[in-house]
Amino acid sequence: MAHSRAADKLSTLHERHTTIEVLREENRALERRAASADELRETVVRLDAEVNAARAEREAWCAIFFSLCVLRFGANFIEVFREKSGVPGTAAATPISITQGLSVRRLGHTHLLE
Repeated sequence: MAHSRAADKLSTLHERHTTIEVLREENRALERRAASADELRETVVRLDAEVNAARAEREAWCAIFFSLCVLRFGANFIEVFREKSGVPGTAAATPISITQGLSVRRLGHTHLLE
């Protein structure tokens, strides 16, 4: 009888040991995933900072370009440009094909940014 209790106890301890080993392995796998997630988070933060810097640089260049255009063509340079290039002044005058093409390009760029 003592032998069967000891055998039962040994069996229980083996099962617990196996369960513990499985849990340890799962814990190691989760730790690897967490480390990978941390690396990705750092990459996202770095890329977000780069995007913000690029936006700021683009805005600065646009401001410079706008200033140069005002100096070169006068305050109404946008209207002068539209008249010379044939670009419509209102959204309603823009052909549907151009609007659709711009929409497709914007969606494409959005998917690239994701």
